[in-house]
Amino acid sequence: MTVDNENNVFLNNFNIYSVTKFIIEDTLSKLTKVNKEFVDSILKRKTERDLYEFEKNEQFLKSVRKRIKTNLIQYQKDWFGIFQKYLWINQFYNWNIHETKQFKKFNNH
Repeated sequence: MTVDNENNVFLNNFNIYSVTKFIIEDTLSKLTKVNKEFVDSILKRKTERDLYEFEKNEQFLKSVRKRIKTNLIQYQKDWFGIFQKYLWINQFYNWNIHETKQFKKFNNH
């Protein structure tokens, strides 16, 4: 769970990456003591996979960002309705860019 800047609690689906990363890193640190070469090969494959995922999802995240910006402009007169929802989505998106290591790569759009 995560708390936004208005103290609303919500389920942060993107946080799955952080939990998984912790489990993997903990396991790999234990395995390093037994077989460092094996761990190095896993880390190399993980780096390659992360790069692939980034390239695969970059266009999608850019389109999401563009849609958020467009709808913030389109619904700005509906201050207490749809606009508020897009404002929250925008804040959530920006929070993930700054707080989640994987999303920092998308910070330039």
